[in-house]
Amino acid sequence: MSFVKTNGIESSKQLPTASVVIPVLNEEKHIEFVLNNILQNKPESILEVIVVDGGSSDKTRDIVERFCLIDENIKLINNPQKIQASGINLAVLQSNPLSEVIIRMDAHADYDSHYLFHLLNEIKSRDAESIVVRLFTVGNSCFQRAVAFVSNNALGTGGAAHRMGNKSKYVDHGHHAAIKKSSFLALGGYDDSFSANEDAEFDHRLTKSGGKIWFCSDIVVRYFPRSNPAALSKQYFRYGQGRAQNSQKNRQMLRIRQSLPIFFVLYLIFLIPLAILNPIFLAPFLVYSTSLILSALFALYRERSLCYLHVLSVLPIIHLSWGGGFLKYVLLDAFSRRK
Repeated sequence: MSFVKTNGIESSKQLPTASVVIPVLNEEKHIEFVLNNILQNKPESILEVIVVDGGSSDKTRDIVERFCLIDENIKLINNPQKIQASGINLAVLQSNPLSEVIIRMDAHADYDSHYLFHLLNEIKSRDAESIVVRLFTVGNSCFQRAVAFVSNNALGTGGAAHRMGNKSKYVDHGHHAAIKKSSFLALGGYDDSFSANEDAEFDHRLTKSGGKIWFCSDIVVRYFPRSNPAALSKQYFRYGQGRAQNSQKNRQMLRIRQSLPIFFVLYLIFLIPLAILNPIFLAPFLVYSTSLILSALFALYRERSLCYLHVLSVLPIIHLSWGGGFLKYVLLDAFSRRK
């Protein structure tokens, strides 16, 4: 294989062909930047860019349609089910038959100029069906910066490899970036009954079938978090529901870091009667409250900004919303089974 040097980075003329899929919903603030980045830096083997819209009510569609006029290989399709998993499945089915790889990109993120090249080079050179990458959260507003601080450490993520990992290795799950199209189709794509956590559910089926997932710590996606408490709560509530659905479908045991928010929500529900019964039951609440204060103080000390006082609200929003979403799905599922 012949390689040439481009700005100090090796590039290959024999990269696999690929289709880029970008699911969107009201992304007028970010989609133009992402599409410009792709157009300026995409390797020749990128055959198309498919933007899947889940019913945007802002200017997202107008912006994408303008790009479609600039480049005929940029396409905009509708996602009538409005679920991300459904939209990506639809895009893959409609993708160029010559595409060997599907690259999944989020509009709510920022990418290095060599991102696409690195992904295609990794999936070509590794014995893996899927390449997953590190997700690093960055923020602009005060609230976003606090979310980023929490998301990039064990307090908010429990130490998940794709959030904090700094060593490339084979894993059982990660942030989806590139996957061989044949493998995606062979497994039936994402389960579109999932409104969240469809990637983890797919990874379970992929590894169970003997497929390998390579986590490349050197490839980083800079993700922009939700900008207000309500949006963050809604997001993590969906994440909790998706994880519960995944556990129910595939009979997966939860890791300790995933179990703690669930038990804490249950604990808070019964806190008052328990505390009346015996004040000792207040201890976990006091420990959690103390950890919140210490976390905020640490963030203030390290970052030297009052913005990080938001850590006091961000942490409980993430923990309680995730745990609440999980419990809601489990209870509704159990109730429906009894009918």
